[in-house]
Amino acid sequence: MRAAAAGAAQPELHGFAVDADDFEVSAVSLEMNPELFEPVGDFLAEIIHFPILPVFGCEFSCADSISHHHEKIKRPDKKSHFFRLFFRPRSCKSRPEPLHYETLLSDWQPQEYVNMSELIDLLENPSVFGISKLPPRATSWPSKRLSIAPDEFLYDIGDWRLPLDGPWKLHWSPVPEEETGGFEAPAFDDSGWDEIELPANLECAGYGTPIYSNITYPFHCDPPHVMGEPPENWTAWAERNPTGRFRRRFVLPEEWRGRRVVLHFAGVQTAFRLWVNGVFAGYSEDSMGPAEFDVTTLVRAGENVVAAECYKYSSASYLEDQDFWRLSGIFRSVFAYSTAEVFIADAAVTADPESGTVRAEVEVERWDGSLSLELVVRDPSGAIAAQASGGRSLAAPVPAPKRWSAETPELYTVTVALRRGDGILDIRHFRTGFRSIEVRDRQLFFNGRPVKLHGVNRHELDPRRGRAVTREGMLRDITMIKAANLDAVRCSHYPNHPLWYELCDRYGLYVIDEANIESHHLSYHACVLPGDDPVWEPAVLDRVERLVKTDRNSVSVTIWSLGNEAGYGTAFEAAAAHIRRYDPRPIQYADMNVVAEFDSQTYPTPHWLAEYSKDNAVRIGEHGEIPHPRQHGPNPSTKPFIMNEYAHAMGNSTGNFFEYWDVIDRTKCLAGGFIWEWCEHALATPRGYAYGGDFGDWPNDGNFCCDGLVRSNREANPGLCEVKWVHRPLVAALDREARTITLTNRRSFRSTAGEAIGWKLLADGREAASGGWDFVLGPGESKTVPYPAELPEGIERFWRISLGESAETELPLDADLSFSVFPDGNPFWAEPAALRETEKPVLPLLESPEVVLDRAETDNDRGCKFDLRTHTRKPEDFRTSLVWKTNGMETVAEIGFIPEKYCPEIARFGLRLLLPESAVRRVDWYGRGPHEAYCDRKRSALVGRYGVDPATLCTPYTRPQENGQRIDVRTLRLTSESGEVLEILSDRLFGFTLRPYRAASLVKARHNEELGDEGSWELTLDHVQRGVGGDNSWSLDVHDEYRIPNRALAAKFLFRGKR
Repeated sequence: MRAAAAGAAQPELHGFAVDADDFEVSAVSLEMNPELFEPVGDFLAEIIHFPILPVFGCEFSCADSISHHHEKIKRPDKKSHFFRLFFRPRSCKSRPEPLHYETLLSDWQPQEYVNMSELIDLLENPSVFGISKLPPRATSWPSKRLSIAPDEFLYDIGDWRLPLDGPWKLHWSPVPEEETGGFEAPAFDDSGWDEIELPANLECAGYGTPIYSNITYPFHCDPPHVMGEPPENWTAWAERNPTGRFRRRFVLPEEWRGRRVVLHFAGVQTAFRLWVNGVFAGYSEDSMGPAEFDVTTLVRAGENVVAAECYKYSSASYLEDQDFWRLSGIFRSVFAYSTAEVFIADAAVTADPESGTVRAEVEVERWDGSLSLELVVRDPSGAIAAQASGGRSLAAPVPAPKRWSAETPELYTVTVALRRGDGILDIRHFRTGFRSIEVRDRQLFFNGRPVKLHGVNRHELDPRRGRAVTREGMLRDITMIKAANLDAVRCSHYPNHPLWYELCDRYGLYVIDEANIESHHLSYHACVLPGDDPVWEPAVLDRVERLVKTDRNSVSVTIWSLGNEAGYGTAFEAAAAHIRRYDPRPIQYADMNVVAEFDSQTYPTPHWLAEYSKDNAVRIGEHGEIPHPRQHGPNPSTKPFIMNEYAHAMGNSTGNFFEYWDVIDRTKCLAGGFIWEWCEHALATPRGYAYGGDFGDWPNDGNFCCDGLVRSNREANPGLCEVKWVHRPLVAALDREARTITLTNRRSFRSTAGEAIGWKLLADGREAASGGWDFVLGPGESKTVPYPAELPEGIERFWRISLGESAETELPLDADLSFSVFPDGNPFWAEPAALRETEKPVLPLLESPEVVLDRAETDNDRGCKFDLRTHTRKPEDFRTSLVWKTNGMETVAEIGFIPEKYCPEIARFGLRLLLPESAVRRVDWYGRGPHEAYCDRKRSALVGRYGVDPATLCTPYTRPQENGQRIDVRTLRLTSESGEVLEILSDRLFGFTLRPYRAASLVKARHNEELGDEGSWELTLDHVQRGVGGDNSWSLDVHDEYRIPNRALAAKFLFRGKR
């Protein structure tokens, strides 16, 4: 067989052997130093894919195509090296014509690895991460239409696409089987196999065991091997490498006859082999990116059979050690699509806001002089804004373009058509936006303005489907994220579903797009794997290249990330350089800042940020690791700083969140950060929501996966309210003397046009007046206005200022409120007269009340070992007192706490009562609400009057812990089933917690489903309770100002019965 090469000489293929008599073979080493090798007759090498590189003074690619990134070449002297290969016809001495994948490999059959030894060699070879796998390209699908509607999703363009989602046949085994059994053959009888709906994670469909591990590899760690023997108590002992065999029949559409056919697998974890009609079609690793295979020569008219064998573990697993459930299967869509033989192979689309020009750099397979390209740009309304035609580099100026930002996501639709004469060979649709990104002066500039990223980390997770996320789930996430006043998302820690980028483009989010690279177990803050090891570098370069080429047309992608917690080394130096060859956007990588445009560090404290801004901060890892000099470069830095992870939102957390932004907003070099994280990872089961260990999985990290602003079912944890408040776009300040309010629009690009700026005036918690202003505030604009209403009489008066649904600002008119562990005085307290001591209060109690000092530990309490410290407290370390007094109408409880000098810290100081179930039908209070709040997380809970069903007061944290407090309460009213009212006050503002189960039950429970009504109400009245913290969940304590110091405490609670 002879392969055509643009009319030049043709090579012979013998498996992997190339007859180079008519070709010169050049290679570029890993160090990118060109070396010319003498022609050899039987040059044995694995054919590979490689990017365009300078060779002999010209840009030359041996194909847009061929399979792996680097492979071993054996020279005649028997020495082994790693190189990229280039084939140049001898007749072409200036600019060689490329040899294309289809022609070069049209009759080549890749190796099938027919026995177990060869299969294991394949799975455990880090140098082989793709066989016959097509090169990366920008996400686009062939279309028959020259225009699409502005609201049509590009992902839905299916004119030349054949969906293969739905029912597949499945045979699962806990280990790879010795022989395939011929399952790939069309005639194989799969009638006895199970049926599964794809996409799916196998474990979520009942096949194998989900394993939740934050750091530890769930298999025997011996790079690059994954089939070694683990301890007997590990899940991998029995499930050494779970394997799923899949089969599906499909009929090729008649109109595809004579056209090119490609199979597209959007996501398979972690490796798979593919057959079509019984013929081996290829192999792929890299779980989180698409894998495509040209199967034109393998498909036939009528019915076809596609078969895949998927492996949970491979050498690629060493680069995929993310903090998530270890799952497997075909979890993203599968489909076939068709192109003409001459087609648009790729296109890089950009829009320059300065010149107003849309550009498309287009790669066309088999380009020749008879071909031409057309570019049509449509504005956000769908009207044609610009057109151009010509060769493979197109430019079209757009008059007065609208700029894209997360606040103003103006999208332009770009259509590229490939023509030969009057005929159309291919049509592709893209979307772009006019925006600029710069890093200068230690700031991040977007469209010429400095911006700070109000971001969140987001894993892909559906509680029932695992990582097989749905369109509805993605839409729900993005609308909730936007509603929380967040404007940025980090795709942690891998490329996401392609539809997610479209949603970010459309709804407006700044995106950190992250390569699927993490080796936490071995390499965090270390130079191990990939480190400086040339064996692993090719896979790293392949992953970052696929990330960039696939997603570079997404206008929302603002920053590239080299990965997460994978250490440092030459692999990341090469990866950063590799990205910069393809795209100019800045790079972030927290483990090796020196190769990035940003400084970054996980989980700094607000105090550390303040010190960093003064060039005084000492860099340490989140567990105290001392960085290597190769990691971060000189100090002080000249770069802006981004927190790639901060404010660990595990359980009852997100305390002191406002302190971060007090520092960030006043400091130029701090460019914002990304909260850890958006949603928890608990998986839904018939018994409730499960975390690590609940499936018998070992090793596991327990409920460390339950660390989100929202639970996995997307019900919000109360910390989300605090985030929304801190990031509110409209802020207000009060001048009591001048009787004015100053309003400021904190947005960078969007005015308040179309949004109502409203105000309310509250007197003693009741609305006394309300209205709005009809002016518009431009981006960053402030306006001072007089009080919009006369002030009513009252003990307490507040303005509330709002902008649409974004979050209200509270302005106290009479005195500033304190934000520490100790409460302000209660303005509604009046000391009762004629009190006398009594032994027993006249209250509806089931048990004797008690003074309480402890709480059910939160995740952050356990993380900082507070639970261990407080449990060492002995009776002789302190004294408590409880004295009851009454005047016949009112009852007062006077409580006291006197600690010894070395008394261990207490969590709270309050009074606990047990009430009958009938005693509480409704709860009303005047204080902060309506949601749960604590002393370091209460700014979003505004002072007002609230009334609820008591059953709604608890927060169902996935792992039960202290929850449900309402704080800064002036008055509390409990209404019984018979209509009797018990009113409660304290001499200072107080907190209360009311739950239908007892604290002892809360301490014992490991899942919320274990808690239920116990036929009573436990009411805890707190004088003080420590904050919840939130800097991290494994070492840092609650900030000092929100902890209870070792000193004497006293409080009074008044009880008054009413009808």
